[in-house]
Amino acid sequence: MALDMFETRFREELEAIGPFPQIPDVSPDQQRAARHIDFPAWVAIFDALTSLDHVRGYRLPSFDQFLSACEDSYVTKYVGPRHGESSKKSPNRFYRYFDRQSPLWSAVQSRLAGFYLSGIAEAHLYIALVDAIEDRSRCGIVLKDPRVDWKLKVDIAVIVPTEGSFHNFLISEYANQDKDRGQIESARLTVELQRKARTLGSSQIPLQPMLKSFHHIAVSLDKDKADVVGGVSIFSYPALNQILEQIYVTAGITGWLFP
Repeated sequence: MALDMFETRFREELEAIGPFPQIPDVSPDQQRAARHIDFPAWVAIFDALTSLDHVRGYRLPSFDQFLSACEDSYVTKYVGPRHGESSKKSPNRFYRYFDRQSPLWSAVQSRLAGFYLSGIAEAHLYIALVDAIEDRSRCGIVLKDPRVDWKLKVDIAVIVPTEGSFHNFLISEYANQDKDRGQIESARLTVELQRKARTLGSSQIPLQPMLKSFHHIAVSLDKDKADVVGGVSIFSYPALNQILEQIYVTAGITGWLFP
């Protein structure tokens, strides 16, 4: 991920975006309908925006920028079927969902807002770990990119070398899903294995046993672990330190913590 700033700068830039816009309330039926829209992976769009804003002066993308980029990617500049794709992947595939007069528009806004808020939370966790582990402690490296998210279902990877070995951590960030997380990850893997039926050369399938040997850390952005900046929830300093301490203790090292 090309986002590179100190954690304090992240908070300043998030505040500078302005208050998070009010998303219209949607009914449960609308929410269910929106959840069944198979939007292409949003992580690449969000990370692309952070890369652009990085070179534009260390900025963060606003929700309006993200919404516009999603519409641009899914509708305006979608190239259509090729390589044997089905007709459902036509340029008009998502057009109706971005129709401002559609009864689903509010639900689509709500779902894209969820993507954006998750992207901000993951980006903040990433730069906070970089700040602590790479810049302050200088004891490891922190990695995040869309391909790893798609292929290995990992939000952030941390590698901490110690004498004679490496400690590899895979971090998954989510919100308020403690009870369902196992079922969610199992369902995601089932879907991905089905999608890989025609591409068995992909490393995703044979890598699964190896990934089980890594240290897995699941972190939830619950209200008691969050700070709200500009109307957006990010991890609080105590929550960040709890994650860092878990990494340091497992690796058998001493590292820097947020004051």
